[in-house]
Amino acid sequence: RCELSFVRGNNGYLPKASTFWFVTTLWLDDWRGTNDEQLVAQFHDGDWSRGLNPYFALLIRGNQARINVRWDTTQTQTVSKANVANVDIWRDSFDFSQRWVTFVVQARTSTSTADAPFIKVWRDGQLIAERQGPLGYNQPDFRDYAKVGYYHWLTGNAW
Repeated sequence: RCELSFVRGNNGYLPKASTFWFVTTLWLDDWRGTNDEQLVAQFHDGDWSRGLNPYFALLIRGNQARINVRWDTTQTQTVSKANVANVDIWRDSFDFSQRWVTFVVQARTSTSTADAPFIKVWRDGQLIAERQGPLGYNQPDFRDYAKVGYYHWLTGNAW
């Protein structure tokens, strides 16, 4: 596991109900011979005690990639996974092996539709995913952060 987290002070946190951009360029190795899934980029809840999954996750398994997003379906504070919905907003197969790939994300994180939350994702300059609607979790102190890097776990290892 080798990840870079952006959590130091207010300048490192992702904004809530405000549009932001996130860009990462990743060198992707050849994982076509494995069934293990690699998490290579994520937006995560700042309160680790809740054990919530990332609400944005870019995952790769072999030559398959997917983007998964999550959100709380209630208007109360998110305290568990019980009211969390999730969906893959993109799936694709292509040759990731031994090359640089750039992902650009534009998003507005909120569980309130009044804030017009959304997410758009580009891969190497091409729009690959777009979703309008709730994104993220309800929490009193919004300290969500981005992480990039190689988060590998063996097949069968839950989040």
